[in-house]
Amino acid sequence: MKNNNSFIKVINTRKYKDINLYLRFSIEYKPLMKEKIALLCKLIGDVSNKYPTKLEMTRAKDMLYGISLASSYKARANILTLSLHYSFINPKFVDATIDEYNDFIKETLYNSIINEATLAEAKRTIKYAALRKIDKPQAKSTERFIEIVSKDNPEFAIYSEGDKFIKNIDKIKLEDIKQTYRTIINNCQLNIYLCGDIENNDINKLTTFSFNNRNLVNLKTKKITGKPKKTIIDKSDISQTYLSMVYTTPFNKNHSDYFAWFMGNALLGVVPTSLLFAQIREKMSLCYAITSYDYKNEGLIRIITSIDAKNKDKTIKEIENQINRLATCDYEPELLDTAKALICNTLIGTYDDLDALVDYYYESSLSKFNYSIEEYCENVSKVSVKDIAKVYKKYKHYFNYALLGTKDE
Repeated sequence: MKNNNSFIKVINTRKYKDINLYLRFSIEYKPLMKEKIALLCKLIGDVSNKYPTKLEMTRAKDMLYGISLASSYKARANILTLSLHYSFINPKFVDATIDEYNDFIKETLYNSIINEATLAEAKRTIKYAALRKIDKPQAKSTERFIEIVSKDNPEFAIYSEGDKFIKNIDKIKLEDIKQTYRTIINNCQLNIYLCGDIENNDINKLTTFSFNNRNLVNLKTKKITGKPKKTIIDKSDISQTYLSMVYTTPFNKNHSDYFAWFMGNALLGVVPTSLLFAQIREKMSLCYAITSYDYKNEGLIRIITSIDAKNKDKTIKEIENQINRLATCDYEPELLDTAKALICNTLIGTYDDLDALVDYYYESSLSKFNYSIEEYCENVSKVSVKDIAKVYKKYKHYFNYALLGTKDE
C-alpha cells in the first residue's frame, strides 16, 4: 500500500459548522459482490455491540448533537465503491469532543451487528427498494439497455440492479456477508476525505485507520464492442415511450481527445442550451425530456428521451441530424462558448458542495485523472468546433431501444 498520506485528503474550510468524514472503500467487481456491498450499506452503523437496538443507536446520535452516517455504493467499470459519510457539529460549537465523535465512528464502523435478523431486514429493504425502482418505466428501460449491452460485453452487467440482482440478494449467506464486511473494512483500498475547520491534532485522531494489508484497485477502461443492431422494441401498458439511442466511441478519460469528447456530449445533450434540447424539445416539441449520458470509462454514449409513441421514428431521425451537425460544424460557435461557460460555472460551484467536491477528488484519484478543477476548466476552454467534429466522426451507432407505450393506442 502507498504511504497513508496518498489516501488521505484534508479539505480545510470554515464555510460549515459541521465536520465531514468520508470513507471510500474500493474493491474489484466479481459475482455477488455488488449485492453484498448493497447489503452492507444497510447493515453498517444500523446497530452495533455498544448500541444493540435502533433506539439506543438513535439516543447515542442525539447525545452527540445529531451525528449522522449516510452510506451508498457505486459501480465504475470494474470497481465497486462503498461510501460512508459521517457528519457532526464541530466541537467548537457544542459540548462534545473529537474523542467522543471518534469513538462513535469506530464503534459503528468496526462493531456493527450482523446476524440472521439484521441480515434478513437488510435483504427486505434492498429488495423492496429495487423492486419499486425497476417498476418505473424509465428504470425498466435502463435495465433493458444494460442487458442488451451486457450480452456483447458481460462486464457491463456491473451496472445492473434488475431481476438478477434482486434474486441474488437471497443467495447471500450470513457467513458470506460477515467475511465481506471484514474484507471491506480491513483489506480494501481506503480513500479518506476529511472536511471542515479542524486542528491538526484532531485530524490525526480522525484519520487513524490501518493502511497495512490493503489491496489497491486498478480502474480499467473498457471499450464497448458489438455489431450494430436493428431497433429493439418492447411494449408496455404505459402512456409514454422511452427511447434510447446508443453509440460506441474510442474515447475515455485517458484519451488525448477526452475534453473534446466531453464538451461535444455536453453540447449535444447535457447543458440547458444543448442541441437536443433546443431542437427536439423546444423547437419541435417531440419529447418531454432529453439528455445524453456518457460512460466515461467505456466510451459509450446513451441518448435518452421520453416521447409519444407516434413520434419515435421522427425523433430518431432528428437526433441523428443533431449528431451530424456536430460532425460537420453546422452550428454557431457561440453555442459552444455558452456550453463551456455553463460547464465551468458548474465545476467551480463544486467548491461549495462538499459531496460533489469529494466525488470529484475521488473519481480523479481512482482514474488517475490528475486535473484540478481549474485545470479541467482550462482544458474545456481550449476545445474548438473542429475538435468536436473530429470526435463525432468516430461515433458508431450501436443500437436503438424503445420501451413503447401502448396505453393511448
